[in-house]
Amino acid sequence: MAITGVGAYEFQNSAKSRSNKASYADFGKELSAAAEGAECAKKNTAENRLLSTEEILQMIGERKSEILEKVKKGETEPVIQIGGQAYTEKQWKRMLESFDDSEEEIKNMIREALEKYKKAQKEE
Repeated sequence: MAITGVGAYEFQNSAKSRSNKASYADFGKELSAAAEGAECAKKNTAENRLLSTEEILQMIGERKSEILEKVKKGETEPVIQIGGQAYTEKQWKRMLESFDDSEEEIKNMIREALEKYKKAQKEE
């Protein structure tokens, strides 16, 4: 892995000449400096530029318009927050059906195990 701002050869030489504590501290400083340099480089790219207030408000307005159109067309479903999750009515029904199926399967397994146990008791 290449870290910008850290010359591998120079770092290795300085690490060998110092005690372990000093080299670990220097490594942390060098790594922090490299990370800051990389962050500055990222911020300067056109893709990662900060948006102005007007641009943010325009994006919010566009999203509100999209949601309003979906509501008018009846393409949205109400979402209900349950604990840390939010479910639409369809998702909730599917989840409950899955739970009910699993619960029924467990009940059947318990019944079978109980029948085997009773048969084993009668044979003894």
